[in-house]
Amino acid sequence: MEREVQRLRRAFRSGRSRPLRFRLQQLEALRRMVQEREADILAAIAADLCKSELNAYSQEVITILGEIDFMLNNLADWVTAKPVKKNLFTMLDEAYVQAEPLGVVLIIGAWNYPFVLTIQPLIGAIAAGNAVILKPSELSEHTAQVLAKLLPQYLDQDLYAVVNGGVKETTELLKERFDHILYTGNAAVGRVVMEAAAKHLTPVTLELGGKSPCYIDKDCDLDTVCRRITWGKYMNCGQTCIAPDYVLCEASLQNHIVQKIKETVQEFYGENIKESPDYERIINLRHFKRIQSLLEGQKIAFGGETDEATRYIAPTVLTDVDPEAKVMQEEIFGPVLPIVPVKNADEAIQFINEREKPLALYIFSHNDKVTAGWGLTTESILLTLFPTSAPAC
Repeated sequence: MEREVQRLRRAFRSGRSRPLRFRLQQLEALRRMVQEREADILAAIAADLCKSELNAYSQEVITILGEIDFMLNNLADWVTAKPVKKNLFTMLDEAYVQAEPLGVVLIIGAWNYPFVLTIQPLIGAIAAGNAVILKPSELSEHTAQVLAKLLPQYLDQDLYAVVNGGVKETTELLKERFDHILYTGNAAVGRVVMEAAAKHLTPVTLELGGKSPCYIDKDCDLDTVCRRITWGKYMNCGQTCIAPDYVLCEASLQNHIVQKIKETVQEFYGENIKESPDYERIINLRHFKRIQSLLEGQKIAFGGETDEATRYIAPTVLTDVDPEAKVMQEEIFGPVLPIVPVKNADEAIQFINEREKPLALYIFSHNDKVTAGWGLTTESILLTLFPTSAPAC
């Protein structure tokens, strides 16, 4: 690993990645790769997550093409030096801010969206003029193999490298000194990444998960609300970092919510969900068994069917869930939706504040006083207020 990092560092220090023209050429080459090898990319994602071509393209590929176009359209302006206001110490100087590349960047990708969550930070790193070592997740092995095969065919091999492998290889990589590390995944590995980076004072970008709650107010359009929650929760079989993790609502709403989610699931995936081309599978057997264990002792309102051979877990809703239950102690990251009854919005706010910071928070209400009253003490929350009169997803 040391030799590979040093090889990229030498290429970076040569200055080849700095010129705007070079960066644009590499981004255009990356766009050609996505367009020309789309079939290979979609097949790899399908092999990893049992994802249809339409879902893989709409959830991963189209985002990358849009990101590349955005960079190509704006990069010339971003790399231009920006004059700044002078003060007493700089009045005789030429004062400006010039964006500079950091150096050699390590990107550790995620398995749940194995293409977009790996390539999107790569786009930014290329645009900024850095050299990059890409470490795709070993759990999405087919996508990792495709990236290792395709990227060297389109990008400068001295500046951009793919390293495949598991924990051993990642551990060895983290021993090396990088100029920035980007990691997408769970908090446990995030701590390992940050600890390794701290030894070199390397800046880190962590995109982690959490138990993202939904609060459903009694003053809302339940048809629209349940449609949106069903889409967000069961997309990619629940393996989405900002998927609704659990629902907080008054006890009187539970049965209505269950019925409407059940109806929407049937609309989205049909009567035989297991045969639906639009319903994915759990990434591997370990995660399948982990999610399956969360159902033990719970009141299953609907769903709950599992098939270990195909790693299938049906869209599932749990009701009257005890806040101390196992399913409420960790991020679910699967197609299981617990409903926890609360008395009102104030109790919901208190419930959330007593727990670890979520990555996202979803509030559904027509009542402006309810949506304005979420004075949460948590930080770094994506607070999404849904006026339920808006068009349904």
